Amino acid sequence: DQVRILARHADEVVLCFDGDSAGRRAAERAVELCAAERLSGRIAVMPSEYKDPDEMVRVDPAAFAALIAAAAPEWQVLVEWAIGAAGAETGERRAAAERVVGVLAGIPEAATRDLYIQEAARRLELSASALAADVGRTPSTGGRSSVRLSAPPPPPPVTAGAAEVGLEDEDPGHP
Repeated sequence: DQVRILARHADEVVLCFDGDSAGRRAAERAVELCAAERLSGRIAVMPSEYKDPDEMVRVDPAAFAALIAAAAPEWQVLVEWAIGAAGAETGERRAAAERVVGVLAGIPEAATRDLYIQEAARRLELSASALAADVGRTPSTGGRSSVRLSAPPPPPPVTAGAAEVGLEDEDPGHP
């Protein structure tokens, strides 16, 4: 509910989290909630010497202002975290690709998703089309509908003479 209220009053939020694993998980969840409300965000990662934003503001308000001003777009941060320090080794790149596919699938805007697919593919030395195919097969998160529409199966073939059988009592004006 809080994100929904924020989305009515702001075009963008800056999310501030610790850089540890708990902070990263919280940031990922916050981005999912913002994406569900189509609220753009940036992520500011707290320096480890401060326990929380309040302490940083009290100790060094200028540094906190600079941290907020330098906050990166939410998806850029999440993609960076997913890719991590994947090197040239195939196993590292494969693991990073699997992590980043989950992040990319959560991006609700197609153009934004495509930009990050291209960037991640370049960094992992993959084709963008292969990465996009994996993203397309992944259930979405963060506000994109996972409902897939498909055409109904074709009707059975009609054999000669079968079209008239049993239809003489039907009202042709009603489907």
